[in-house]
Amino acid sequence: LGRSPKRLIGKNIAELAASETIGAVLIREKMDQVMRQKGPITFPFEFKNILGEPRQMNVILQFIADSRNETEGTIYGRAAAYIEDSLGEYLFSEKQTYFLANYITLSDQLSQRLTQHLHHFLANDDIASMQMGLREVIINAMEHGNLNITYDEKTQATREGNYIEFFKQRQRDERYRDKKVKIDYVLNPAYVAFRITDQGEGFDHKSQLEAGAKKANLQGLGHGRGIQIARIEFDSIRYNHKGNQVTLIKKFELSRRGRLL
Repeated sequence: LGRSPKRLIGKNIAELAASETIGAVLIREKMDQVMRQKGPITFPFEFKNILGEPRQMNVILQFIADSRNETEGTIYGRAAAYIEDSLGEYLFSEKQTYFLANYITLSDQLSQRLTQHLHHFLANDDIASMQMGLREVIINAMEHGNLNITYDEKTQATREGNYIEFFKQRQRDERYRDKKVKIDYVLNPAYVAFRITDQGEGFDHKSQLEAGAKKANLQGLGHGRGIQIARIEFDSIRYNHKGNQVTLIKKFELSRRGRLL
């Protein structure tokens, strides 16, 4: 969540919920359940990270009885990364569509979600690299597409140390706040494909991508290289004419496919 453990000491867990009112009710219900059952329970819970963006995690609550009185005790809890699908090892094809709000944490979660079933077809290192490339492309769609943040604006805000606040201002701006990033995803034994579409004005991807990469290399910046990473990891990258949609395709080796069919 990007928060210091020391600063969380003494805080009510509901204060960390994406919706504090709903979070307080849910936590109270779950704590009452633990007290009744005297056993551990697990449930999904939406926290907010340091940016105020929602992040779903699994919460585990457990009752530890007092050594002198088993009806009294302490409730201990911990949160772990949310694991959505335990049947992934049996999955070989799927097709999905997502519409994302402009939250960076959603790009992290979705890039993980859409690459977690690729172990049948790719090595772990390749999956990790592809996840990074996909994440960068989704973030580009949010930042430069929907929120209309230019390369130079991001560079200046980053150097001044206030990019997070600048980003949050754009998220609240009524001109951009309702825009979504659409992600179409297809997986089959031959390839995996991602189509990312933003609701921005588009851009001249050929000239600006080359210029952005050169600026990043010359100025030692940590941004401007997103599509360059994707170019390395995917076999095909195609933009539409407007520049607000990109399709990424990764083909699987015949040797790996043959073992599955």
